[in-house]
Amino acid sequence: MAWCKKCGKKGLFLHINKQGLCNTCAIIAKNKIPGQEKQLKEFILKQQEDDKIANEQILRLNEARNRYETSGEYDKLIAIYEDVFSNPTSWNSATHKLYLVGFYQKNGQNDKAWALLNAIILEYPNEAYRVRRTQYRQLKKEKNYLEALKMFFLYKFNDCKAITCWSNVKESEAASFLKETQMLAKKANLDVNTVSKLADVFVNLIENPRSTEVTALKKFKEWYSSIAK
Repeated sequence: MAWCKKCGKKGLFLHINKQGLCNTCAIIAKNKIPGQEKQLKEFILKQQEDDKIANEQILRLNEARNRYETSGEYDKLIAIYEDVFSNPTSWNSATHKLYLVGFYQKNGQNDKAWALLNAIILEYPNEAYRVRRTQYRQLKKEKNYLEALKMFFLYKFNDCKAITCWSNVKESEAASFLKETQMLAKKANLDVNTVSKLADVFVNLIENPRSTEVTALKKFKEWYSSIAK
């Protein structure tokens, strides 16, 4: 467990610099201004309280998973998760919120799962890869293959956009993309032969450093419009 030698703060997720200081104390040490000690102490106390609440929330969620997930007691598990998330979280709770999405799905509460997925991507845009992957899998499970195809496209866009050595995996990723999109297109009653064009669009987007998910969605819609005529 990390420990700050200045304020004594401890925590599993606490970041400590080379001087043994937490982020708060490091800022204070760097920018210490005479006459501001009271405000700085209040700031430290607030940070310590936030960290205490965060650790308690994370511990409660982990204990709930250990106690109820294996036995499939999703009603109890969901109730605890919803209670924790009824209050603000000062930490990155995306992973645990995605766990909750999974609990909703296993408990047949798909409307709640979709609502939470949409909320997660608004709160944590950098988690688009994991959110789109979950949405794609759910749509596929629901046999909504056209929407699943679109979401798979966005999922793989976010996934491959983060790959630093794209040239090393380009061939395998493109082949994997083509295989899955052909299967989805077939189930969606689309012309499988048109999917190769979508694969080309996908590769071009990955190799364009300025492309975003907005761009990717626009390109997907353009492709679909061209084959739906």
